[in-house]
Amino acid sequence: MATAVAPVTASSLSWSSSTGSGTPRDREALLRLHRLRFVERRGHDASLEMIEERRSREVRKDARQARAYSQQMQRVQDECDKRIAQMSADGSFTHRSKQERDELEERRQDPGEALAKMTKHMREVAVAYKDQKAAMTAKVGERPNMSVRPKEELARWEEARQDPKEAAEKSAKYMAEMAHRSRDEMSAMTARVQDRPRRTFWTKEQRERIEELRQDPDEARDKMEKHMQDLSRSWREERGTMTERVSALPAMSFRSREQREQIEQARQDPTEAEAKMTARLRERRQTHKAEHGAMMDRVLSSPRRMSRWTKEERDQIEELRQDPDEARLKATQTMKEQAQTYREMKKEMQ
Repeated sequence: MATAVAPVTASSLSWSSSTGSGTPRDREALLRLHRLRFVERRGHDASLEMIEERRSREVRKDARQARAYSQQMQRVQDECDKRIAQMSADGSFTHRSKQERDELEERRQDPGEALAKMTKHMREVAVAYKDQKAAMTAKVGERPNMSVRPKEELARWEEARQDPKEAAEKSAKYMAEMAHRSRDEMSAMTARVQDRPRRTFWTKEQRERIEELRQDPDEARDKMEKHMQDLSRSWREERGTMTERVSALPAMSFRSREQREQIEQARQDPTEAEAKMTARLRERRQTHKAEHGAMMDRVLSSPRRMSRWTKEERDQIEELRQDPDEARLKATQTMKEQAQTYREMKKEMQ
């Protein structure tokens, strides 16, 4: 079976191999590709040559596998044809042997005959069961009664048996009588308890004191709220008096009065400091842009470079130059740290 090999170009490369391997990864192929491209200086043609060799080798491999598969399928087909011919000569296409088929044919039964045989068998079984049941019933009937209850007790049970409605009425009447009797007993017991003298261990004055101290929940809540309001008012007055006494005390700081006034004057709110620094940086940025634009106009209008800096110094200056937004964020962070330090120092002074 001949296979036509199409020419391979750089614009269209096709793989006909069924293995799926496209790029050689073994050491020899890599060394050969390196030698062809960089030692022999063959360039892209070397890659195309190796690709064509790999494609031809895989095509030949696929052709060998296809021939082997065709030969295998032909052997399977020949075996199937041979077996079909043998089964045709035997007169049956089943996988069982002739001896097994003869044994199955001997055991096979007609459906009508099997049904008649089963019907007759079931009738015989039913007759035998009826005879056995009749004999067992007669035997049980001949045996004496083996109940543990005597005849007199069974007669008494039969006499005491009641109708459900009559039993319900009798039970309701009995429960009503019991409730009436319970109320009478409760009234009599209460009267006896009230007639007995008081035997408490509290004296009369103690009972009057307990009655006097007993409070209604709403009254107790109102009284407690009023008490809490009085406590809050007295605490505010006491705190105001204490604050006045502390303010009247002489300053116990190691700083003089002028230094404290100077610190208090220089103290600044972080938000206000941030807003002020932002406005200041915005003004400086606008001024810098204007000055930088004017300077660039002057420099560009100059016929020659008049800078006294060398190229290395100018590169260093450019590296150290800072963005205005970055400078503003850095200044804001510094002001926050200074405000935090000042608050801690003031807390320590107090």
